[in-house]
Amino acid sequence: MQDMEARLWAYIDGQAPPSEKEAINRLIEEQGAWRQKYGELMEIHSLLRSVELEQPSLRFTRNVMEEI
Repeated sequence: MQDMEARLWAYIDGQAPPSEKEAINRLIEEQGAWRQKYGELMEIHSLLRSVELEQPSLRFTRNVMEEI
């Protein structure tokens, strides 16, 4: 299961080599477990991309730099 998730994350992030992409694409099309897990991970991926990262205030940065 962890191997499946690791392979799917590499596929989603575009880090999988071309031959691995083809193999994972086939697994997603042919196996329900892979298709389901891919859907779950894509939801997480979409949520993570939609969240805006907070920027610390300039005063916070200045305070940190003064302490250093």
